[in-house]
Amino acid sequence: MNTWIAQLRDEDKQPVKNLLMHLFPKLKSILVKTYLDKKEELQWRDQLRVCSLEMFPVYFRLSLSAGELSNIQIKIILGLVEDADNFRTYLIELTKQKLPGGTTQARVFVEQLENSTKQDIPVNYIPSVVEALLDVSEQLLSPDNESKGILDFGNEVIIRRCISQLLRQIDETSRFELLKKVIIQGKALPIINHEIASLKEQQSQYDADKYNYEQEWLVNAQHLKELEELTEEVEGR
Repeated sequence: MNTWIAQLRDEDKQPVKNLLMHLFPKLKSILVKTYLDKKEELQWRDQLRVCSLEMFPVYFRLSLSAGELSNIQIKIILGLVEDADNFRTYLIELTKQKLPGGTTQARVFVEQLENSTKQDIPVNYIPSVVEALLDVSEQLLSPDNESKGILDFGNEVIIRRCISQLLRQIDETSRFELLKKVIIQGKALPIINHEIASLKEQQSQYDADKYNYEQEWLVNAQHLKELEELTEEVEGR
C-alpha cells in the first residue's frame, strides 16, 4: 500500500490514507497503532460495511447472486411483520421461488434474517414472526427445498437457530407462552420436539449448577417440563 500511496501527489497522500483508514479500520489499527474493539467487528456486518469479510465481495459485483436478497428486499419483507397474515403469505410465496442450487428464496430469507440486527424487527412483532416461520416450516422442511451444498446446514437447523435467536429478544415468560400457544395449535411439532430435546440435554448438563446457567436457557426447567408434557398430549390426540 505504501508503494501505491507514494505514487500520489503530496497533497493527496494524507486524504487517501484517511479515506482508507475510515473504510478499513483494521488498516488504521496498523498504521496508527490504535486498539480495535472486537465489538466493532461484529457491527460491520450489520452496517453492511466493505470492511466486513462477508460484505467485501458484494462491493465488487455488478449484482447479487441468485442466492442472496438485497438489503432493500429484506427491509421490504420485514416491513410486512405488522400484518401477520401478509407476512405469512409472503413467506409461502418465497418457498415457491426456486433457486438453481435446489433451495428457495424462503431459505435464503431465513438465513439472512438470522443476521439481521435487533432493530430490524420491533420486539412486539417477534411473536408473530416466530409463528409465521413455524407456519411455513413444513414447506421449508420439504426435501425439495434443501440446499445441496455439502457444507450447508439443513433447513431444520436454520429455522431452529433463527427462531431461537428471535425468542431470546423477549422475556422468558413470553417465550414460554408463545411456544405453548404454538404447540396447542399443533404447529411445527417436529421442530418443537427437536428444540425440547436440545433444551433437555442442555439443562441436564448443568443441573447441579442450574442457578448460574438458568438465565441462559431459552425456558426454565419447570416451563420446559410443561412444554414437553403438552407436546406429548397434543401428539397423542
